[in-house]
Amino acid sequence: VAYGRLYFATNSGMVFAINATTGLRAWAHQTDRCQAASPAVADATVYVAFLNPRPCNASGGKGHIVAYWAGSGDVRWSRPIGPSETSPVVVGDSVYVGDWDGYVYAFSARTGRLWWKFKSDGKVKGGVAVVGGRVYFGTYGSSVYAVSATTGKEIWRSSAQQRLGSAGHFYATPAVAYGRVYVGATDGKVYSFGADTGDLIWSHYT
Repeated sequence: VAYGRLYFATNSGMVFAINATTGLRAWAHQTDRCQAASPAVADATVYVAFLNPRPCNASGGKGHIVAYWAGSGDVRWSRPIGPSETSPVVVGDSVYVGDWDGYVYAFSARTGRLWWKFKSDGKVKGGVAVVGGRVYFGTYGSSVYAVSATTGKEIWRSSAQQRLGSAGHFYATPAVAYGRVYVGATDGKVYSFGADTGDLIWSHYT
């Protein structure tokens, strides 16, 4: 919600802006791609990450991140990435997003210029957290990473605990507070890692 409007996208790729008070549509933009993440809004721009082209049960393909003008819905810029269900995060003049190819990207929020991209060990399905000049995220390779927000250089990498020969995948967006990184995994555990070191502090079954 921003500028008196609610911005959202549907699974079939329709991006909407509606009046937050009345529900009246301000604009809508139809794409040919599936969508499964919340937009980010900053500086009169709506950032939306997209999955593969329809049909939405298809595998493979390529995704996009698109920046729309918040007022009109016109496309400000668009960049190809892997299929993505990561909600973008905007900090300063950078927008951060992950994809199924295992990359996390930093683009210029204003122009779409690529600042850097980092290759991880698995699909990045959840959102990223940007705190203290670092980008924290989990992967389907069972890892949690901290990389520099300005350069994309790896700072540390940790992993889920082994369970019956395999480890859980990280499908959640991390929360960072009190010097810890908190994140849930598909093994049914919530993990707490040290934000500076990546050391596992505790894990708890849910």
